[in-house]
Amino acid sequence: MKKIINRTENYRDSVQKRMGELEIGLRVQDQPIARRVKKKSMKEVK
Repeated sequence: MKKIINRTENYRDSVQKRMGELEIGLRVQDQPIARRVKKKSMKEVK
């Protein structure tokens, strides 16, 4: 059980890290493109 919990926590951390990178990307890239990327990643997370 602990292994599964650790894996989900690690996954959550990596997702948060990726979201943080996307937030940075939002400021750099054109807004519409960045928004589309963010939506896609949100679907992948669920």
